[in-house]
Amino acid sequence: MVGLVLVSHSHEVAEGVAALARQMGGADLPIATAGGLEATGEEHPVGTDAVRILAALEQVWSEDGVLVLMDLGSAVLSAEMALEFLDPDRRGKVRLSGAPFVEGAVSAAVAAKLGRPLDEVAEEALGGLAGKTAHLGVGSQGTEAGSLPASDEPAGPEVRLPIVIDLPHGLHARPAARLVRTAGAFDADMRVTNVTGPGDHRADGTRERPGRRGSDRRHPRLARDRRRTRAPPPRSRPPGPAWGHGDAGGRALASGRGDRRGSR
Repeated sequence: MVGLVLVSHSHEVAEGVAALARQMGGADLPIATAGGLEATGEEHPVGTDAVRILAALEQVWSEDGVLVLMDLGSAVLSAEMALEFLDPDRRGKVRLSGAPFVEGAVSAAVAAKLGRPLDEVAEEALGGLAGKTAHLGVGSQGTEAGSLPASDEPAGPEVRLPIVIDLPHGLHARPAARLVRTAGAFDADMRVTNVTGPGDHRADGTRERPGRRGSDRRHPRLARDRRRTRAPPPRSRPPGPAWGHGDAGGRALASGRGDRRGSR
């Protein structure tokens, strides 16, 4: 499993983001932090330390690689210095990411938990802001924020399942992470469509979750391309239809048994 290192000028920020990432990826996710300078008593002075970053790299090292996320520019310089001290045989499997610190860590945590290779974990981290920008409608390059390119649309026979997400705060981070982990257990191309809003979204990445505003009810439709589908192992099946992940009153209701149709 790919390891994550979180480098921040603040000890509290690094630990807080690590706790959030573990909420998404699980307590067994290999995450190490290098936040602030060496403690003086109970205080961690603000700053970054290449030696502490090196220790964090060695703590979560595996042959699958390590992704490093940093909060500010000088943290990048410290991380680069730490790489110079790392064993040259390991250096090639460490990736310094320019991803947003919080959103990138969350997206990377879910991807790493799914067993994705380092390149894919790094890609998910870089796209960590996609969900937020799509929700706010501030996409770039003249495309609708959050929507998939036409060339990435699934082709061939599909199974579609309409679902009502009945959560007080919508399909936010923790329920979305559970959805991603469940979708990742299937060998299939899966998309989630918010039928009350635009765009299709990949079901196996947190960076493209459909948005949610206020108390509006959203109606995602799950489409599964049957050409690559196989059943997941029994332990991968969700215990029931609840997606609340600790949210009071949260549940997901599937309307009907889904419909099967040809290519779109």
